[in-house]
Amino acid sequence: MAKPDHGPMLEPEIVEIVWVDATPQAPGWIPIEDIDLELPTMRTVGWLIGQSDVAYAIAQDVDLAGAYVNTYSLIPKHVVTSMHRLSIAENDVTR
Repeated sequence: MAKPDHGPMLEPEIVEIVWVDATPQAPGWIPIEDIDLELPTMRTVGWLIGQSDVAYAIAQDVDLAGAYVNTYSLIPKHVVTSMHRLSIAENDVTR
């Protein structure tokens, strides 16, 4: 099986993505007037490691060499309302 092309991998950088999520609905029959059409807005902060025409790849953890990641999510671009690049100053880290 060929590996899918997810677009170019990027030099990891920290970003905040705000996006609209789908939400599960109550099972069974409910009155139409009780349907809630509000969708939750989510906020994800992580390492932007790649993107394609349709999605951003965000990782929870990236090794210091930037070669390995742990726990990543794909967020569809069409649900993203904003994305901001974040920065960390080296001297802000307490050792």
